[in-house]
Amino acid sequence: MEKFRKKSISSKIISTYFLLSFVLIFSVMCIVYYQFKMVIQNNVLESNAGFIVELLDRQYKGEWKADGDRLLKGEKVINGDYEILDSIKEITKADVTIFLNDTRVNTTVSNNGQRQIGTQAASNVSEKVLKEGAEYTGTADVLGRKYVTIYRPIKDASGKAIGMIFVGYPESYIKGIIKAPLILIVIISLATLVLGGAAFYLLTKRNIIKPIDKLNENLNAISDLNFKVTLDKRLLERTDEVGDMFSSLDKMMNTLKDMIKNLSDTSSNLFDEANNLTAVSQEMAASSEQVASSIEQVTSGAQEQSASIEEIMIVFDRLATAMDEVSNKLNSVKVK
Repeated sequence: MEKFRKKSISSKIISTYFLLSFVLIFSVMCIVYYQFKMVIQNNVLESNAGFIVELLDRQYKGEWKADGDRLLKGEKVINGDYEILDSIKEITKADVTIFLNDTRVNTTVSNNGQRQIGTQAASNVSEKVLKEGAEYTGTADVLGRKYVTIYRPIKDASGKAIGMIFVGYPESYIKGIIKAPLILIVIISLATLVLGGAAFYLLTKRNIIKPIDKLNENLNAISDLNFKVTLDKRLLERTDEVGDMFSSLDKMMNTLKDMIKNLSDTSSNLFDEANNLTAVSQEMAASSEQVASSIEQVTSGAQEQSASIEEIMIVFDRLATAMDEVSNKLNSVKVK
């Protein structure tokens, strides 16, 4: 049972180490993914969006304007001009879409090989970009797929938002890019975890488990009143909690030794006093017997004296009677 308990202590320590390590690895992976996603969102997509706007401005001179269901840049109709967007996607690897209001009029986004022309943007995106005239960045639903995106408003000469430019990467694409670095991080982390776990186990066994075993051994010896135990000097000289425990154990042993010595001395004194009381009791018993004997003798003498006094009284009574008779006889002689 003790062996099982010892193993359970070390197992708990190692289990805690591995649990915390796995939590740390998972947290690092999440942070890496999140940071990578933020880099793409805040840097790559911003750069791509600026590049697209600048390229369109160079390619097509003039202002943006809406003409019915057509979107024009200067005199160029953007609807269906796939070549420029495809070349942009080939360079940036990002999907690009140009909207007239909230409707796609040119896009690289496709489904089953069909460009998704005529489909609408998500309502929350349209609200932000078209109505508020602000830029939208973040995760957005694009025809049922999650994209890390940026939407910029397209404004006409009057400053009114008449459309949007979209640049984005599917989340699956980002995960695919970061998959290899994450796997490398996991492999390095696991290798570090195993090596660190082995080193941690050896250090724990040396600095914690073995001292606890030694402490338990010493306590068992003391519980059997074996005070000849010699504490490990190295453990006593340690300046951590282990050293504190062994110092306390040393103080406890000395205190118990002093207590037992005091109890032994007290018991010896009590034994001597008991012997003295026994001797005194015996002397008192002998004296009591002598007193009783003396009392008996006095009583006997008193009884004998009482008998002698009674005899004397009888003699005096007889003498008094005789004197009375003599006196009577003398009186009778005088009368004659």
